[in-house]
Amino acid sequence: MKTLGDVFDDQCRRTPDVPAVVSGATRLTFADLHRWSAQLSLTMAPHVSSGQRVALLLPVEAAFAAAAVAATRVAGVVAPLDTATPVPELTAQLAELDPAALVTDADGVASAIAATSDLSQPPALVLLHAGEADVIERRATPARALSSDDSPPLLQLVAHSAGHRGHVARSHARVLAEWKALRDALDIEAGDRILGCSGLHATLFAALCAGVTFYAGQILPPREVLALLEREDITVLEGVSPLFATLADLPGRGKNDRRSLRVVVSSRAPVSEAEASAFHRRFGLSLRQVYGSAVTGTISVNDELGAGTPPGSIGRPLRGVRVKVVAGGAIAVASPFSATEFLDDPAATSARFRDGFYLSGDVGAKASDGTIAITGWRS
Repeated sequence: MKTLGDVFDDQCRRTPDVPAVVSGATRLTFADLHRWSAQLSLTMAPHVSSGQRVALLLPVEAAFAAAAVAATRVAGVVAPLDTATPVPELTAQLAELDPAALVTDADGVASAIAATSDLSQPPALVLLHAGEADVIERRATPARALSSDDSPPLLQLVAHSAGHRGHVARSHARVLAEWKALRDALDIEAGDRILGCSGLHATLFAALCAGVTFYAGQILPPREVLALLEREDITVLEGVSPLFATLADLPGRGKNDRRSLRVVVSSRAPVSEAEASAFHRRFGLSLRQVYGSAVTGTISVNDELGAGTPPGSIGRPLRGVRVKVVAGGAIAVASPFSATEFLDDPAATSARFRDGFYLSGDVGAKASDGTIAITGWRS
C-alpha cells in the first residue's frame, strides 16, 4: 500500500522542475520540496517512532507540506494545528495529542514555547527556518503511539459536533482515495494552478499529489487575490464565504478579465444564493460547494450553486459515498474515506458509528434525484 510519502516521491520524479508551492516571493519546485522533506525527516527520525504524533503549528504552505511528508517518512501521524489558536487552547490540544514532536516556524515559536511550558511531557520542538530545521527542545520520555483499527494512520484530526469533541484518525489509503475523488469531481489535472484561500490542508495535498502548483492565499487580502488570479493565470480558486462576494464587488474589467480561471470552489461555510449569483454575474463562473467533515472527509460537491439551487443543497455524494436520512432527519454517511472510530472513546464510537455509517450532526433530506439538502443541526 502506498503512503503519502510514496505518492509524493512518485510525483517529484515525474515533475521535478514544476513549481510545487508558491507563497509570496518564495517558489519551490517539486525537487526543492522533496529535498527539504527528506532533510527534515532525518531531523525528526531520532525523536519520532512509528505511530507517534507529529503536531504541525504551521500555515498551510510549503513548510507545512515538507513537515507533513517528512512525518510520514518516519511513520509518524500528522496532527495539524490552527496557527490562530490561543495559547491556553493550544496547550489543551497538545495535552490531548501527546505528540512526540511539535514543528513550527519563527512566527509560531513563541506560542509553541508558551503552550508546551506547562505540559508534563512536552514534545520535541522543531523550528523550521530558511529550508533548515533545528531541534530546540527534546522530549524526555517516549510519546504514546497511536493505536487504531484503521492502520497505518496518516492524519489525526479534532472533530467537533453538537455536544461532543473527539479525535479521529484516517489512514493513508482513505485520505489518498479522498484526494483523488475530489480532484476527479472538480476536474483538476496536472498543469493546473490552485490558489488556496481557505487554509485547508486537503487542498494543498490534493494538489501536490497530482503535480498541480499550489499558491498559498489564506492571508491575502481580496485585492491581492484578484491580482494574483490574473498575474499567475490561476485556473482553480478555492476559498470560503464571503470571499466570493467581496471579489465580485471589487472594481475590474468584468467577466473576461480572468480567462484562465475555470473552477471555483467554496469550502467550510455554505455560500448563499446571493453571493453565488453575484460572483457568476461578475466572472461568468458558477461556484462549487464542497461538503464534508473531519470524520468523513469529503462527502459531496455541489456544482449547481446559484439561482434555482434548493436551499441547503450540498449536491450528490462522491463516487463510493453513501448517504441516507435516518430517524429524526439525521444524515448518516458511509464512505471509503471516513474514520472508523473516535480515538479512546468507545462510548462515542458506539453512539455515532453504526453498521458502517457515521451519524453526523446534520439534519437534512434526500431528493429523488439523489441530491442532499441540509436543513438544520442536532442540538
